[in-house]
Amino acid sequence: MRRLALLIAPLSLALSPRAEEPADSAARLANVRADERARRLPLAKQCEAWKLWAEAAAEWERVLALAPDDADAKTRLEAAKKQPAGKPSKAQEAQLRAARAAIGKEFGKRYWEAAEAARAAALLAEAENAGEAAAAFDALAGAGDAKARKFFEEMLPKDDPRRRALDLLNEGRKACQVPPLVWSARISARADLHAKYMVTNRRHPSAQGLGGHSEDKSLPDYTPEGEVAARNSDIGFVPPLESMRQMLGTFYHRIPLLDPCLRKVGIAYREYPDAPGTGCCVIDCISGVDRKNVPQCPMIVAWPPKGAKAVRRTFENEFPDPIPPGEDKSSGTAVTVTWFVQADIKAAKFELLAGGKPVEGWFSTPENPARKDRKNGQSVCFIPKDPLPAGTAFRATLTATVDGKPYSLSWDFATEAAPK
Repeated sequence: MRRLALLIAPLSLALSPRAEEPADSAARLANVRADERARRLPLAKQCEAWKLWAEAAAEWERVLALAPDDADAKTRLEAAKKQPAGKPSKAQEAQLRAARAAIGKEFGKRYWEAAEAARAAALLAEAENAGEAAAAFDALAGAGDAKARKFFEEMLPKDDPRRRALDLLNEGRKACQVPPLVWSARISARADLHAKYMVTNRRHPSAQGLGGHSEDKSLPDYTPEGEVAARNSDIGFVPPLESMRQMLGTFYHRIPLLDPCLRKVGIAYREYPDAPGTGCCVIDCISGVDRKNVPQCPMIVAWPPKGAKAVRRTFENEFPDPIPPGEDKSSGTAVTVTWFVQADIKAAKFELLAGGKPVEGWFSTPENPARKDRKNGQSVCFIPKDPLPAGTAFRATLTATVDGKPYSLSWDFATEAAPK
């Protein structure tokens, strides 16, 4: 079937629309945004005239999002926020609803067209912007999010190394019953700037260790955007798939990847020119957090996931190092439980059993963190002192007092088979 399609395609070229050039796609999106702004302006002013200040603020906020340099919109938005909300009459409410529905119907379609054109032209950040706008209109119309999910899932080809890293992460998140992530072109663009900075300055002392989570303004390839990514990212030094695998095998670097409120992730990789197969992988797992829209899912997340069958046996050494100084760094995979809601965790105890026998390890809690110079946050962590045996079933049990009440959690997982 695929071969037949390839043979037929040349015959139909004259009937196919010309693929837009990048400049055309960018201009299309700019025109859609300008047209939406033009439609929003009179609606915002009408809401002001009706003294519906909450509605006016909402409209001015959107106008400002479409034109960030609009000083008048900014002034009007600030003024509207200072006023009492106001209550519309039935006639006003009907007019307002009709006006917004008309805008949604027109611009939902136009933003999807702009998003598809931008993606086809490889303008992925522009495609993301347009797709988000279109998805927002779909949500207002009650159209669901299936189209948006499909669009964002297809932003990266399946054979892209960043896509494979994202798929690995989403498999783990699914096992933890937290929502999957989408790859963000915008966030990844910042991550790429930091990856470039790290490759350029790989031998500079300020880029070593925790210095990789900042940028030195005096060094080449410094950018403010890259510095944001530096603060918000896990950073690996191998290609994306293995970097993601390593991060999930740590303690500190794993936790933000499993946050239920994380919606988007940025992934970028730059290879060292003199060391093929190694480089800098920047995984921004903070910028895409949305705490305003908390998902309906478990907010206490355990890793390895319940029922996992091929858990890695060893701990991926990380910096800062949660293992006590002077101890053997050849240890077992970290077992963590994290509260992604505010909780007062006290008197935590943990037991890991293999065949009914307890496994020795280091246990770290918010009360007694592994490192005195680095807090545990809302996590408890158990790191076995030795690599876990292959093909073995484990039973993990955590007890604690949480917000003054008894808490317990037990679950099972099994390690990967021994290599053949």
